[in-house]
Amino acid sequence: MKPLSLEKGEKLFKVGDVSTEMYFIYHGVVEIVSTMDSGVDFEIERLYRGSVINHRSFLLSDEIDVIARVASNCQLFVYSIDHLNKLRGKSSALEMRIKMIEENLVDKENAIALDYIISLPRVNI
Repeated sequence: MKPLSLEKGEKLFKVGDVSTEMYFIYHGVVEIVSTMDSGVDFEIERLYRGSVINHRSFLLSDEIDVIARVASNCQLFVYSIDHLNKLRGKSSALEMRIKMIEENLVDKENAIALDYIISLPRVNI
């Protein structure tokens, strides 16, 4: 994985980008945002340390339907589909498991628009 640092207000990706990377939030907050027909941004979710973004859609090079905007300075780790494809060629077991996942994702009636795993922030009481 490669480290990536972004500053508050920068976009990780936007609507129409093609998903070829999976992101792991190490530090900071990323907002998942949709733009309404009126042009107003609507925050769908806030993702914190430990959250994973695009864990399924990057397998299919899917077109992204939302914006991922950095809400506070952020450090992430990025895993590319190119790297995964190199590993797939080296392991038949990995290749078989990933093909099963891909087959479950293709041609679904309700395509995946939101593709993340949420890790909630820790609260000290």
